[in-house]
Amino acid sequence: MSAQKGGSDGYIQNTDFDIMNLFYRGELSPGRTRASLQLGYNEKGFGANSFYSATYPNQFEATRTMFAALSLQSEGQIRLKSDIYWRRHHDRFELFRDMRDAASWYAGHNYHLSEVTGVSVNASSTWALGTSSLGGELRGEAVWSNVLGLPMDEPMDVPGESEGEFTRHFYRGNFSVFAEHNYNIGRFSLSGGILMNRHSKTGYGVDWYPGIDLSYMLSPDLKLMASYNKALRMPTFTDL
Repeated sequence: MSAQKGGSDGYIQNTDFDIMNLFYRGELSPGRTRASLQLGYNEKGFGANSFYSATYPNQFEATRTMFAALSLQSEGQIRLKSDIYWRRHHDRFELFRDMRDAASWYAGHNYHLSEVTGVSVNASSTWALGTSSLGGELRGEAVWSNVLGLPMDEPMDVPGESEGEFTRHFYRGNFSVFAEHNYNIGRFSLSGGILMNRHSKTGYGVDWYPGIDLSYMLSPDLKLMASYNKALRMPTFTDL
C-alpha cells in the first residue's frame, strides 16, 4: 500500500499543481493458484500555462482516476490467467481558469467522464512441439461529455462537480480471440499467431491480424530477428 501527496506554487504564473496518489496491491497464493488485487486513486489539478497552447496562458485542468483489477493465475499442464479490470477517469478542462478574463465566445468548461471495463482469459501449454497459447478479451468503453459523443435524451449532472452537465454519450465494445504457437529448435525460434477482432463501431465486421517472428541466436549476447505483424490500435475518446 502506498500514499503520496504533493504540490507546488509553480515556477511562473499558473504553473501550480496539487496531486494525490493512493495505491493498494494484495496477493494470495492458495496452492497452485495466485490471486492479485490492485486498487488505485489519483487526483490532480494543475495550471496549464503554455502546456497545450501559449495563446491561452490561464488554462487549467483537473482530473480524477479510479481503477481496480483482479488477476487469477494457475499453474499446471495448462497454465491459465484471467483478468477483470475497471477504470474511470474524470476530466475538467478550463480554457479560462475560474472564468477569469473569459472571452465572450467561451461557453464554459469541458467535462469528460470515461469508463473502461473488461475481462480476459488466456491459456498456454508446453508440449513436445513447443508452446501453444489461446485467449480472448471482452472490453467495453464509454464516455459522457459536453463535447464528445452523440446527444443524450436527457442531460446528466457531472459527478463531483458543483456545475456542468453531460449532454453527450458514446459506447463501443470490442471482442478479440487469439491463438499463437512458439517452437524452438537449436538456435532457431519460430513464433506465429493470429488475432480475430470484432469492434462494434468500425463497420468492418471481423478483422484478422496475423503475425510471425523468426529469430536466430548468433551468440549468447546477439540475436538476429525478422518479423511480420499486422496490428491496429483504436484511439481513445480524447485522442479523437
